[in-house]
Amino acid sequence: DRRFVFATVLGAGQVLQFRVDAARGELVPNDPPALKIRDGAGPRHLAFHPTGHVVYLLNELDASIDVLALDVQRGTLSAQQSISMLPPGFSGEPWGAELRLTPDARFLYASERRSSTLAGFLIDGTTGALRPIGQWPTQAQPRGFAVSPSGRWLVAAGQLSHTVGVHRIDAETGTLDLRHTHAVGRNPN
Repeated sequence: DRRFVFATVLGAGQVLQFRVDAARGELVPNDPPALKIRDGAGPRHLAFHPTGHVVYLLNELDASIDVLALDVQRGTLSAQQSISMLPPGFSGEPWGAELRLTPDARFLYASERRSSTLAGFLIDGTTGALRPIGQWPTQAQPRGFAVSPSGRWLVAAGQLSHTVGVHRIDAETGTLDLRHTHAVGRNPN
C-alpha cells in the first residue's frame, strides 16, 4: 500500500524498516528501524506474497530463506521460519542468488550459485510457511531467473555457462523439468 519500505543490508545482516512520509517525500526509520537476521546469513533479496502478510527473504551467505510475517498496520517484520535451500550433501561455501514466486503464489524457487541448483518450495496458502519439494540442476552459476506470467516456465541464466535453461513447472507438484538450453552470450543475468 506504499506506506512502508524495506531494504536488505547484507554486510550488517539486517533488513531496514521505513515508513513513507508521502507529504515530505522521505523515508522515516520505523520502530524498530531494523530486523536483525542471524549472523552469517547475509540478507540479499525480498519477495512479497500477494496477500501482503508474508515476506520471503533470501540469504546469500548461508543459502537460507526466511519466512517473515509482515504487520501491515505497523510496517514491521518478524521471523517465522528459516529453511535451507542447499541440496543434500552440499559442502563448501554457499552462495544464494535469487528467489521468485509463481504468479498463483503456490510455489517459491531460489537459485544457489555454487551447486548450480534451483530449490523449490510449496507455500502453505494460509500461513505462508515453506515445505521443500526438491532441488534441480540448472545452468552453471545461476545468478538470475524468472518465472513466466503463466507460471508454467522458469528461465534460469547461467553466469558461467553463458546459457539460459528453460524449465517446465509442473502445475500440480511444482517440480522442474529442464526442456531447452540456449546460448545467449557472456555473463547473462
